[in-house]
Amino acid sequence: MMQVIILSAVRLTDPDPDYRQYIPPMQARRMTTALKRILVCARQALEQAGIDMPDAILCGTRLGLMDHTNRILDCLRENGEENVSPTDFMQSTHNTMASTIAIQLGCHGYNCTYSQGEDSLENALLDARLLLEEGTCRTALVCTEDYATVLSVKSDA
Repeated sequence: MMQVIILSAVRLTDPDPDYRQYIPPMQARRMTTALKRILVCARQALEQAGIDMPDAILCGTRLGLMDHTNRILDCLRENGEENVSPTDFMQSTHNTMASTIAIQLGCHGYNCTYSQGEDSLENALLDARLLLEEGTCRTALVCTEDYATVLSVKSDA
């Protein structure tokens, strides 16, 4: 019998954690607040579960880290193509969450991001369940992240 436990969650209204406990300062300065919170939340969930290294990392996101995409579009509008930040581009992809968690943990196992709109988290959970049932992995970290931005709210209209 499989048991699913939600171990950690973060809301935008929560106070910022002490990022230095979880992320080296030089790396943290290149991350947005959302990405730092995701990483801290994942690490706290693993700590609470007593897991040093998950066998699999799965993320579900409807829109990815839209703040980076917004910054790229704002920069293009205001300054043209020459001044677009490579960091914003790299962190604008949907798999940024799962890959950042894997890099920070040193996890070389299964890593997958689902971005199928409202079904993203459900698909990540289903994939984790299948991996666990077939014995491909013993532990899976499943994450989700979505928040409202000007562009995401307009896309729903």
